[in-house]
Amino acid sequence: MYLPEHFKEIDQEEIAAVIAAAPLGCVVANTAEGLIANHMPILVDKRGELVGHIALANDMHRLIAEGEEVLVIFRGVDGYVSPNFYPSKAEHHKQVPTWNYQVVHVHGTISFQHDETSKRAAVGLLTREHERRINGEKGVAHGRCAG
Repeated sequence: MYLPEHFKEIDQEEIAAVIAAAPLGCVVANTAEGLIANHMPILVDKRGELVGHIALANDMHRLIAEGEEVLVIFRGVDGYVSPNFYPSKAEHHKQVPTWNYQVVHVHGTISFQHDETSKRAAVGLLTREHERRINGEKGVAHGRCAG
């Protein structure tokens, strides 16, 4: 990714905030069948690892080898910046249009947990977080979570 040095973010709290605000990550991998990309909700767990859930019907977990390198992209806010936004444009006409955006790229290796306990834990974590975001504490279902 092209990243001018003056736009590079190294503050881990800011990076975590972008991921938390835009948790629909795009997982990109190079497989024997070529590049694949899947969008899925992903959260950061207490260990700082990314956690998501891939549906059994999604071939992604069959196409990507255990331990394979992946890229996960989280897109934050973005918007077009017109040269007309700059008061100095009227003086020297040196402004150009651009596009400002927040994005986090996370590189790492993927691992899959196919056991029932891990699947329920991942789905439970994702469900609790997103239900709380939408419904507050009343949105958290009690009992078991299907996975």
